[in-house]
Amino acid sequence: MEILAGYVNVFFLLAGVLVLSVRRIWSDESAKGYIAVAKLFIVADLLSLIFFYDKNIWPEYMSNDAFSLAVYILTALMMYVWLSLSLKWFTASGLPSCWFCVLALLLLFCFKILVATVNLGIMAAILTAILLLQYMLLRFSQENEEFHNISGKYLINTALCIVLLGVSLYLFAPKNWSLANAFAFIQTLPMPQIFITIGGLLVVLLFMMGIAPLHFGITDIVGPAVLPVAAYFTFVPVMALWTTFIKLNVKVFASLSTRLESFYVCLGIICIIIGAIGANSSRNLRRIFAFMALFNLGILLMVIAPFNYQSVVYVVCGLLFYVLTCLGVYTVFYGFKSQGEYLSTLNTLYGFFKVRPFMALTLFFFLLSVTNVAPLWGFLNLWELLHRIVADKNYLLMIVVFGTALLLLSALFQVSRTIFFTKKSTNFDRGEFSVYLFLALNLLLQMWLMLNAGALSETVNNLLSEMVS
Repeated sequence: MEILAGYVNVFFLLAGVLVLSVRRIWSDESAKGYIAVAKLFIVADLLSLIFFYDKNIWPEYMSNDAFSLAVYILTALMMYVWLSLSLKWFTASGLPSCWFCVLALLLLFCFKILVATVNLGIMAAILTAILLLQYMLLRFSQENEEFHNISGKYLINTALCIVLLGVSLYLFAPKNWSLANAFAFIQTLPMPQIFITIGGLLVVLLFMMGIAPLHFGITDIVGPAVLPVAAYFTFVPVMALWTTFIKLNVKVFASLSTRLESFYVCLGIICIIIGAIGANSSRNLRRIFAFMALFNLGILLMVIAPFNYQSVVYVVCGLLFYVLTCLGVYTVFYGFKSQGEYLSTLNTLYGFFKVRPFMALTLFFFLLSVTNVAPLWGFLNLWELLHRIVADKNYLLMIVVFGTALLLLSALFQVSRTIFFTKKSTNFDRGEFSVYLFLALNLLLQMWLMLNAGALSETVNNLLSEMVS
């Protein structure tokens, strides 16, 4: 019975894929029907995970620590909300959603394995599967020249990532694929060979996380992609990918922390510079937000760079607010609708505040958070970074951080001026109740978490104790 419970715990989502496929063959349901089935299996999977979390059928390959469990629950909830919002696009477009739901469940299954695995071979296989599934997800976007160029580049990048993963696995050798053995194996290698060995795995993760200069895997996609696809790349995989990044740095790359710290700080600087410049050079609101998010990721990367216990706790808390903020922004984007079409360029959003004041104000709140403005949580990450910069007397870096932060604020003012202080030029469709509901719940949750910041930090600290120890 215990073994059966373990298999149910691991493979429940694949049963959902089978059910969706059978229902597609035997009946032609509406988009709402398929998405309802997918959401039902997500809820059932979460319940099975909570009840059978201690039933581990492959302890040598997977670890059910508290932090991995919490990350997966958050990722599953993000997937659930994402599917709920995606239904609006499918309803407006009239397209079938069965294959979309199948991809969603397969991706969630991959994230479930990814956050739990302690084996580099399984990790690389799952990362490969995620890259291929994400490319298939891209195919839901509109057929135009820009999309074909970007999807073609993404496919080429996916092929390169698979090659890099293969090279890393080959250099580690199968007997060293467990995280503990990989850590010991690295100690026997000369320094140049170490970075060649870990380079492929690290580059692929940074590409999937959207870290500059590999940010084009996300910033180039969100503009031409349809709204559900852009939303997915922005917030659904974030926690799972960052958890994998943290796990590798803590359990495998720990002896390299001093050298990797400088590398991560350099990447963070590139992120904030490109983020600030990119946010001011685009008229597409999704791309503007993608570059704002890139700036935020750069701050988080520089904060976590030392990979000490405190920095990991700070960044995990910051990532929670980052994901909620991205979800909130894209929820507002579902309110940018006119004559059944979802709008994304600034010149179509003149005077949005005059017809949708609540949505406009919540968007402003979320943008303040992602640009690290006090007293919102994003500012705490910036404050921690500035505190460290002052302690190190690195005043040149302080100038760069302040300069890019001010430049980013100019993009925020540009968006605010368009939405709040211009004359309405578009007839917006009526706002949907579910959009208002998700926004209200998101705001309340973020405010509650900010008011209980101490309890949140203590909870994250306790969750991380097993993994980081």
